[in-house]
Amino acid sequence: MSNLVVRRIDVSDLGFGACQVRLDVPLLDDYLTFLAGRCRPNTVLATAYDLKVFFTVVGKAPRDVAAADVLAFMTAQRVGEDAARGVAIADAGTVGVSSRTLRRRLSSVAGLFAYLQVRGDVSGNPVPRGCRPGGNGTVPVRGSRW
Repeated sequence: MSNLVVRRIDVSDLGFGACQVRLDVPLLDDYLTFLAGRCRPNTVLATAYDLKVFFTVVGKAPRDVAAADVLAFMTAQRVGEDAARGVAIADAGTVGVSSRTLRRRLSSVAGLFAYLQVRGDVSGNPVPRGCRPGGNGTVPVRGSRW
């Protein structure tokens, strides 16, 4: 899954009048198509990029992702490296991604797995509820999803 590429496909000649985004992974492409009917194009593009980042770091197929993988992804994003490969993901002088970016990425991943769960492709959503990155960084807000 490390060779994911976000592609925009012009479908204006088909009468849709918009571009579709693809990652060339059938389950992910189905979700992006589903999302395109409900969201603005930039939202779909941002979601595709978030999913690309997640599956590049995790390195597993969607059906094989577990909660431990999501937690490792969260740690890698906040620490600033992919701990499994030792690859830095932040510029010099900064550490990891912002809390807002991490929340958006987790939201994209949670949305994907909720979709796959409803379709029957996975048995559960591996994104843990109650994990909220950022804020004071320690205490999850009661009743919040993150």
